[in-house]
Amino acid sequence: MNIDDIFTERVGGIAAGGGGRGKRKLAAAPSLSELRQHGYALNEDSEETAPAAKRPHTSAAPDSDGESDGDSEGGRFFSSGLTQHEKQVLAWVDQGDDAADGEDTVEGGGKLLARVQRAVERNTEQRVRHADAPLKFADSEADLDAALRALLPLAEASEGCAQLARHAELLVGLLGHANADIAGDVVELVHEASVDSDADSQVLVDALAQADFFDALGANLRRLDGASEYSADDDATVARTLDIVGALASQQPARVPEYLRSMRLPEWLLESLGARSEARQLLAAEALADLLPATPHVHTLFLEAQAPWRLLARMLAPAAAEVLENCADALCALLLTARGKQA
Repeated sequence: MNIDDIFTERVGGIAAGGGGRGKRKLAAAPSLSELRQHGYALNEDSEETAPAAKRPHTSAAPDSDGESDGDSEGGRFFSSGLTQHEKQVLAWVDQGDDAADGEDTVEGGGKLLARVQRAVERNTEQRVRHADAPLKFADSEADLDAALRALLPLAEASEGCAQLARHAELLVGLLGHANADIAGDVVELVHEASVDSDADSQVLVDALAQADFFDALGANLRRLDGASEYSADDDATVARTLDIVGALASQQPARVPEYLRSMRLPEWLLESLGARSEARQLLAAEALADLLPATPHVHTLFLEAQAPWRLLARMLAPAAAEVLENCADALCALLLTARGKQA
């Protein structure tokens, strides 16, 4: 059988409508009047265009806020889509979250301070028990260091400063800890709290002052001077100590002389101008230039300290030059006072 004959017969049958399987006949094209009746708009050339898709116009019912839910500005596509009652509920929830945050700060601060107290007790016990074996109480010292560093975020919160103020004696006691790093942690903590000049930080400073904090702070400075070697951590502690005093000079200028006398800071600054550490010399000279206008009781001592530095004018090193520059700034400030002119 010829295959071509099969296809020829099949195609012919379809074309002739054989077997009732011919092509489907299309209905006649509608007239123009019928198209117009069904909503089609025709131009002058009688070309069909699609009817404009119009959304049924309904007046947008305003919500309880008086805002429309339509597409215009302030409607559902631009506003929050919440009713006034729902907004009030969310505002109430937000206020509750803020209150919870404050409670978390207070509760969390209490836990952190309790952790410090436990670490202090354990470290004290270990030091007494293993006085001749420092390695045996090293772990307790590390725990105490970590507990104190965990208090740093607390110093940045107003509620935290109030809690620290209630433990002022504990902090002052740790300034005299045998490990200088522990004392450095306390200085860093107070430094973070003293940066802000709000009422809560002032409460902390007053509580520390009543617990003889500034006496202990000055003693810690002299202990660092007596170290066999100056470390970067010790220099950082000295810098933070002077920053604390500088911040208080702008916040409580009337009480700064009292703090300086408690620390014996003027004498330490003048002694540090001849320290074997250039870093200490620079810190002392800068502090003198900043604090001298607020500390009239060191004028005479400062004038006496100028003479040794004049001998260095012929062999200035960069560090000595900066020290002399700061001393000159302090001397200029001193000469503006009546007592400085007389001296």
